Formats: sequence, structure tokens, C-alpha cells
Amino acid sequence: MPVIIISNSLGEKQAVECLHLGATDYLLKQRLERIRPVIRRALREAEGQRERRHVEAELRASELRFADLFESAPDATVITNKQGIINTEGARSRHAESCVPSSACSISTTVLAMPHR
Repeated sequence: MPVIIISNSLGEKQAVECLHLGATDYLLKQRLERIRPVIRRALREAEGQRERRHVEAELRASELRFADLFESAPDATVITNKQGIINTEGARSRHAESCVPSSACSISTTVLAMPHR
């Protein structure tokens, strides 16, 4: 919820402190003609913050779904960097007899993957 401080005598130091404590803006009573643009900006910022929190929550949920799927995959699964080096491997990959944990080796995916057609 946006908070706008309106004061007759708020000093710069106190105004900055209010902003650090979470106020959206401050306005001196002598400048009340600016109230509409100040309110509009505060509402836009609040909407932007709500949207950002929503997107971040969706991203976290997506990352959890991916991690669950990746770890529960019935086949050996790996994630590589751009050079083709394994940097993450699923549970099945860690238990495969033919591969040691990625922290102990740097195996190229060209050994594991079929060439692209």
C-alpha cells in the first residue's frame, strides 16, 4: 500500500528517513497542486511491486516443479554448460555405474549424447 507523507514542515533529513522506512513519497502542504501526479506515480509503483512479487513467486514455483521433475526422472539426466561440461546431474545419473559425481569429473556431453541431426 503506498504511503505518501504530507507535511507542513518536514525537513529533508526527516523526509529521507520516511522514504527509507517505506514511505512512497512526501509532499509539502505548500505544494499540494502536485498531489495527483504523486498519487498516480505511487499507484504505478505499487502495481509494479505487486506484479514483480507475482512473477517472482511464479518463477520460484516453476523452479521447484523443474527440480522435482529433474530429480524424479526415470532416466539419467544432466544439465551442461555452454562448453558441454556437466554441471548438474539428476538422481539417476549420480547412481549410474558408468559415471562418477560431476564434482569429481568433467565429462563432455559428446560422450553421452547423440549428435544433432
